[in-house]
Amino acid sequence: MAAQKSDRDQAKTIEAFVRKLHTRKNLNWQPEERIGKPLYDALLALFDRGELTDHQTANALIVLHRLRGWGSDEAFHAALFRTLTHPKIRARNQAAVMCLARMRFFGLALTEQLRAQLGAALELGLYKDTANQVRDVLERGEAALKPTRPGS
Repeated sequence: MAAQKSDRDQAKTIEAFVRKLHTRKNLNWQPEERIGKPLYDALLALFDRGELTDHQTANALIVLHRLRGWGSDEAFHAALFRTLTHPKIRARNQAAVMCLARMRFFGLALTEQLRAQLGAALELGLYKDTANQVRDVLERGEAALKPTRPGS
């Protein structure tokens, strides 16, 4: 009985959290992130069903990245790559930014699939700074992600 109540409470917390993701600002989600795997799984399921708004999608990508230890890189990357062709620019741009960051800091390879999806995101439209960075990566490859020193 106590386990059922706990599961119901957790489900309500996740539902409230998903509503909270519908904001333009990135909030402090650490209390909800403590739920861990159930939250990770719920967010991935919402991605799969396409039930998130553009703001929820963009913010959920951030949360999924932070909770990535609860799942696989493959599952996270699948949601991330799908979002590169999202109909709304905010979600698409967040996915592009995260792909660039994953390439730079986590060793995500610029595969032909990722190259094609970044190209599609660029065609659909990205915010100016992100578009410039994606264009640079598509032209120069992973070398575009290497940090440069001033004056060199």
